Amino acid sequence: MPGYRLPEDLRDLMRATIGPVLTGTALIEYLDGFEHIVAVGDVVTSTLIEYRKIPDLAIVDGNTQRGDVIEIPRDPFEVAEVSNPAEMITPELWDAVGSAITRLTNGSSHLILIVVDGEEDLAMLPVVAQAPEGWVAIYGYPGKGAACVPINADSKKAVADALAGFEEF
Repeated sequence: MPGYRLPEDLRDLMRATIGPVLTGTALIEYLDGFEHIVAVGDVVTSTLIEYRKIPDLAIVDGNTQRGDVIEIPRDPFEVAEVSNPAEMITPELWDAVGSAITRLTNGSSHLILIVVDGEEDLAMLPVVAQAPEGWVAIYGYPGKGAACVPINADSKKAVADALAGFEEF
């Protein structure tokens, strides 16, 4: 799989949400309808853990947009570490996401935490591209809550269209 670099002209597009933006109990209730949950970002992962709604797969980088450091507990997760610079999706990140999704799809009961050295901001794209329909991916939407992306044909098409505009490397 190639790597992807976010071009300047797509930055505004990446700020748009595909699904609802929710907070608190509304978020937790929404997530009850999905087979698997993927969390991208430290704050949203921490929030889910706080609400005892542990994601099957979490992708974090140890930082928040506000510059805070949130320590995500390693237990109960199986941990993988990858490098991924800002505004990029490296083949290493893409493969780690795909491997985790494959394991979960094949019945692994291990929760998986991918710790990114760099930034995880674009990790939502390989999640949506590779996760099966029926899953949900959530990521922090600063100042608003958690953006929820149900994995379905529409979200997969939106991600494929976005990735088509990225620079491959």
